Amino acid sequence: MAPLKILLVQIRSDQSLLPAERKEFVHFSGLVEEQITTLDVFRAPDFQPGIIDGYDALMMGGLSDDSSDEVELPDIFHPFIENLNGLMLRAIERKIPSLLSCGGFMLASMLLGADVVIDPEQYEVGIYEISLTEAALQDPLFKGFPSHFNAVSGHHKSTVDLPSDCIRLAYSKRCPVHGFRLKETPFYAFQFHPEITCANLQARLEAYKEKYFNTEEEYQAFIHLRHNTEVANSIINRFVQLVEKHVQPLS
Repeated sequence: MAPLKILLVQIRSDQSLLPAERKEFVHFSGLVEEQITTLDVFRAPDFQPGIIDGYDALMMGGLSDDSSDEVELPDIFHPFIENLNGLMLRAIERKIPSLLSCGGFMLASMLLGADVVIDPEQYEVGIYEISLTEAALQDPLFKGFPSHFNAVSGHHKSTVDLPSDCIRLAYSKRCPVHGFRLKETPFYAFQFHPEITCANLQARLEAYKEKYFNTEEEYQAFIHLRHNTEVANSIINRFVQLVEKHVQPLS
């Protein structure tokens, strides 16, 4: 059997963040570098949605170029957002297994018609306890998982109401929708970051501390956090295992 081929979509105008994000996905997937191809949408916005047809699965990372002052995406996304939406729709139609994280989750929420808001009460940046719904515990992606685990999360925008064709999978105390799957498809999206560890987050936010922290004291308190995110990080390898075994949800 041929080795899996996965397309990793990266949505960051800051090129300095791309290698670290790719390394995280490769590491936790358990695959080798050659099995994961990167699509950098900021540098290559003119791709065709059919590009996904040559791959066994789709992964998508976060974004760090949205000021989050309003729900509508800023102009910087316009060169590629139509093509990216088309790519996601094609993956859905062809039931190509998909795992989207943070920014990918938000773009999928908007595409599918979920209600997205900017609510300071739901804002998160740090490590949070994620709870799985009963539906998640019955899903093949989470078979044998604990019902609660720690994960990295950083977002201003929040999804608050899913369409009827989406199954809510996860939530936190602050955020009611931390994950969903589109019914009858292996299309998964998570607000939290299954690819990032606590140490990864601290290194990444060093460059963005003015954006996420009001004072130096807040930032110093954050960098002294120590949390185990192994369960969340294992989601990526479980996803890959399901793709390898051709396991797809029945409902």
